[in-house]
This record gives sequence, C-alpha cells and structure tokens, in this order.
Amino acid sequence: MANAAKIKAAKVVKYPYIIRTQATTSGASVTYDYIHILASYGGRFFNKQGEDWLPIINSTEGRAAATTLRALAKYGPPATNTIGQNQVIAAMQAGDAAQGQVVFAAANAMNDPVASKVAGKIGFAVMPKGCPTCNPGVVSGTWAMAIPTGLTSEREKAALSYINWVLSKKAQTKFAEYGGIPTRTDVIADANLTATQRDYLAVYQKGMEFVSENIRQTFAAPMLTATETRLAAIAAGTVTPLAGINALNADLVKVVKATTFAVNEKTTITCVKGDRQISVTRMGADIKCPPGYTKK
Repeated sequence: MANAAKIKAAKVVKYPYIIRTQATTSGASVTYDYIHILASYGGRFFNKQGEDWLPIINSTEGRAAATTLRALAKYGPPATNTIGQNQVIAAMQAGDAAQGQVVFAAANAMNDPVASKVAGKIGFAVMPKGCPTCNPGVVSGTWAMAIPTGLTSEREKAALSYINWVLSKKAQTKFAEYGGIPTRTDVIADANLTATQRDYLAVYQKGMEFVSENIRQTFAAPMLTATETRLAAIAAGTVTPLAGINALNADLVKVVKATTFAVNEKTTITCVKGDRQISVTRMGADIKCPPGYTKK
C-alpha cells in the first residue's frame, strides 16, 4: 500500500497497483484476491471450520481486509468490474501497472520477452502481512486431480496411470522447465531453469510455509455467488466496506443454513420464576432455562 502511494505520487505508471476486482459467474475472481488479503490479517470465513460453520467474515479481520480491498482497487483501473485475471496480467506485461496480484502460474509470462514489454524488470515477492503478528497472505489454488466414480475399470486404470505420470519427478521437472509451477518441490534444484524461473520458484517455496485453504466446501457454488457479488461492490465503491461485508456475512449465514452443516449461533431466551425474569444466552439451538425457571 505504501509503495502504491509513492508510485502514484511519482506518476510513473497508469496504475500503482492492480488487482482482480471483477465478479464472475463461475469460480472465484475478486474473491480469490480478497482471500489473500483476508489471510494476511489472520481472518477466516467461519468460526471453527469442521465444527461450527457460523460465518464470521464481518469480524475485525474481515472488515480490515474489505477496507484494504477497496483501497487497493482505487490504485487500479476505475472500471473495476472489467478487471479479471487476464486484464491484470496484461496490464503488468504492458508496463501499465507497477504492482500486481497474480497467480503463480502467470509468473513465467511476466518476463517472457515475446509477451511482455517489461521482461527482465519484473520481481516477485510473497504477499505482505496485514499486521505485525500475522502471516503473509498466501492461499492455495483449487486445482485437483481425481478419478470420478462410475468409470469402467479400464478407464480408471488409465486415469490413475496419467496421474502417477504427471506427478512423477521427470514430468514435473519438464513442467517446471516450461514455465509451470511444479506440485513437487524436489524437482526444482535439478531442473534446467532460468534465473528468473528460480527467482519466482524461490518465492513460491517461501510462500508455501504460510499457505492457507481456498474455498473448497461442498456449498462453494452458492458461497461464491455471494462473495463475488458483495466483494465486487466493495471494490467498486458502490457500498462501503463495512456495509458490504455485513451483507456478505448475512448471505453466508443463509448459504450455510441451507446445508446440513452446524451453525452454532448465539440465541437468547427469556426465563421466568415467579416475579423474576432473566435472559439466558447460549451457543446452539438447545438452550434451557436454569432449574426452577420456565421458558417464557
């Protein structure tokens, strides 16, 4: 953020910082870039994933991340809902943006002299921390390989054979040499890589120490519909970060409640005993009055 302010004051490029701010109808665009910021503040979507799925994106950390999202968006193109991953990469390659938040898969193309006007001038760094005691904001991607059910035995074996091959050291070495981001890091030392490739792969390995989980829940589709809409509005400035993140939290409560996942919300009941009346607040749905009291 401080770098972006200095770059803006120096007027050396069009955009001091560029980030995905576009909402997409399939997958994650602005959401993916936001969750890196969220991670940098130590934030999370749910209270205790796996046990209590109560959305807490409107926490102090979530609000701070939303505020930062809007602040960073101001340093990029004004038509925020037109800026997706391709536009971010293109702006960096054209030299129109000084800093960009991109997936590691785009790293090799940044210094490709055929595709980039700024080849040889691009450096790489792990996403910064949102607070002194926080970890850098690093989030995994969503790619995965699996063998679907219902295949014939022959096709299952072929699929497994391919997975074993593509994850082999030989295949992963070639993948890295051609500019890919290898899944296994034991290939990096022996691969025939350029200095630039070693530079961004070193950052990649450093970032893996802090990697946090992407959105992979079974209700990811409706969740992303909500996050893309609300976060794009925050980035555009059509709502305040506080209003937008509160609305998103309410959306996510509805999403989770439509599933079988537990949402342990605080509930308050009134209990009476003669002329005495007290309020009891507990987490969960099974709340009882103290002995001798009845629920009003």
